Amino acid sequence: MIVGILAAIAIPNIIRYQLEAKSAEAAPALQALAAAEQARGAAGKGYFVFPEGLPSAGSPGAARMTWSADDLAAARRLGWQVEGASYARYRVHGVEDKQGKQAISMCAEMDHDGDGKMAAWVLFRPALGPGGEVIVSPPPAPCDEWVAVAEGASLEFGEGTPPGKPIRVSPPDVF
Repeated sequence: MIVGILAAIAIPNIIRYQLEAKSAEAAPALQALAAAEQARGAAGKGYFVFPEGLPSAGSPGAARMTWSADDLAAARRLGWQVEGASYARYRVHGVEDKQGKQAISMCAEMDHDGDGKMAAWVLFRPALGPGGEVIVSPPPAPCDEWVAVAEGASLEFGEGTPPGKPIRVSPPDVF
């Protein structure tokens, strides 16, 4: 009986830790994507947007999604180092003002438990003026409509949003 009680407590926690471990790939990958985008922008090439997401085949779920040859080629053009499979789908959307200043938003979305509700991390990179003021705000994060957003979190850039830092917008119990 004691073994049953311990198992009832331990098994859900082990599963939760496994799901959190899968989710851990998103923030560093999003930072690497942001660094690649920033380098591309600094080189005068403009940001590379892909609102449909990479990898392009399949849907986020319990298994890793394989990056196709075209997906890997797009990542290489950007200078973003990715592996052959991912638990998350990454999307980038951007805007440009009349002076050519660009701002982008990014989303990493995943559904580790396969229930259709996705967890997400977002990152915003506004165009900043010489004094660090925002001169072009990024568009809303291009996350899937099924992303669960925690109370108080937002898919939009706003005052107090840290530019260039991944932010988990989903509640901890989304999976």
